[in-house]
Amino acid sequence: MPLELSIAEAVARSGEIWAQACLAWQAELGRFAAARRQADAEIQASLAQCRDAAEVMRLQRDWFAAAVRDYALEADQLMRIASRAAGEGMTCWPPVTGQEVVESAQLID
Repeated sequence: MPLELSIAEAVARSGEIWAQACLAWQAELGRFAAARRQADAEIQASLAQCRDAAEVMRLQRDWFAAAVRDYALEADQLMRIASRAAGEGMTCWPPVTGQEVVESAQLID
């Protein structure tokens, strides 16, 4: 197979992988935002039922701890999506020889 065809196929396939990753990323962000909005609505309803300051402080503390945990888990999930796309995207490319690296570097100079 000619190198130009291999590169064209790699560009097409890696573009497809990244497009799928972008869709997965957006879906995950939508899911996360909906879950956080739900948690925020629940805390507001719970706060309205509090009978004293200690209960308010406990609810806010628990809500904050859950939010920190949720954001950390979300960051991890988004990194997994990006890492998977990067790994799969790289497998599309044909191997490069040392000589090709040297020739490419010379084109930049």
